[in-house]
This record gives sequence, structure tokens and C-alpha cells, in this order.
Amino acid sequence: MRIQLIAQGSTAEDRKTENWGVSFLVGKDTLFDTFGKPERFLANIKTFGVDVARLKNVVISHDDWDHTAGLGDILKLNNRADVIICPHTRQDVRDIITASGARAVESRELLEIGDGMYATGELSGAAGGRDVFEQALVVQSSRGFSLVTGCAHPGIVPMVELVKNRFGPEVYCVVGGLHMKGMEEGRIARVVSDLKRLGIKKVAPLHCTGEAAVRAMKEGFRDGFIELKEGKAAEV
Repeated sequence: MRIQLIAQGSTAEDRKTENWGVSFLVGKDTLFDTFGKPERFLANIKTFGVDVARLKNVVISHDDWDHTAGLGDILKLNNRADVIICPHTRQDVRDIITASGARAVESRELLEIGDGMYATGELSGAAGGRDVFEQALVVQSSRGFSLVTGCAHPGIVPMVELVKNRFGPEVYCVVGGLHMKGMEEGRIARVVSDLKRLGIKKVAPLHCTGEAAVRAMKEGFRDGFIELKEGKAAEV
């Protein structure tokens, strides 16, 4: 399965300019998250030759602005795609979907959205003293199952454990934001160790993972570390 990075922002300067968030094209017909700055998101969609008319699904990991800002714009270009959302998604995001004429599909539980592609269903985590409801995308290939995350607020280790429990022992790769920015060094080391213990072979940490955690994963996974740039794709 091909996972192409459409847009991502991870630095303090990115946050100031709203070039913050993440978005992926998974396969040819599923968009995962819609970044935080619509202008840049749409420019990248065009630059990277994404065929928006082919989209069947737009999966929104969670309703924070940096994952939903480009949603209305993409639905203006294609409102035939189903928008897969968590049940706790805010009303203003739902209103964008309704206004476009697209169909909102709630993922209360594990939901198959395509051949070898599943939404995990709504999970809960925390950020800044508030509850965050989030889902991730599970994709199947000949190598096993891989997990695509927006921010992984529920914790990347519990999320990988969930995938293993539901799909079997082989979880090959983790791609996306891992919510480790600001995490202390000992905890980062434990996460890296736990992911390796769980059998993860490849990691492509982005967005809210944080520089220290990215460095630790690069050191820990070595040849299994994927440095994903905008427009480039990982085969998982």
C-alpha cells in the first residue's frame, strides 16, 4: 500500500504560520486528514498530482483545526467521497460536511472503508487537560498491517496493541504524528523499546512527534526509519 505525504508541519515556526498538521493520500482513493492551512494543502494537492475526483473516502483522525482546515475545500472539489469521522466530532466540522452535500459516516467501532483498509473506530486520549477523541487508519499489504495516525493522542503503543489484538501479530509500520513532543527522554526510550517489542519494523514519525523522539526513533530503528518528505510516499 502506498502512503503519500501531502502536507505536514512540525516546527514552532510552522505552528505560528498555521503550516501545522498533517495529511496523507493512502492508496489512490483515501485522503487521511486535511492539514491546517488550506492554501498550502490545496497547492500541494495540485503540485503532487492528486486526482481528487478519484477520492472515495476522506478520513478525519480528530477534529482539531490542524487536521480539518482543508476539509471544506476538498469537498467543494469532490462531495461524493464519504467523510469518516469520530462520533464526538464537533458540530462545526459536521456542518462543513453537510453544507458540501457529502455523507458523514461515524466510526463508532472498527469500520472497513475499502479493500484492506479500516478505520479503528473512536479512541480516547488527552491533550492540554482535555479529552481528545481520535481514530487511525489500518492498511493491509503483503508485509502485514500498518497504522496511519494523525496525532496518536490515545498513545501510539496502546494503538499498536489494539491493531495487533484485532488483526493478528504482524504490524509492520507506523506512519504519522505520534504526540511525543515535549516527552521526557526516559519515556521516549520506553516508547521506542515498546514499538520494537511489538514487532514494528518501519516508522515514519511526523508532525507532533517532536525532534527528540524523531532522533530516538532514527537511532532505534536505523534502516527501518523512514524520513518522509512532502510529496514522497512510503510503500508499506
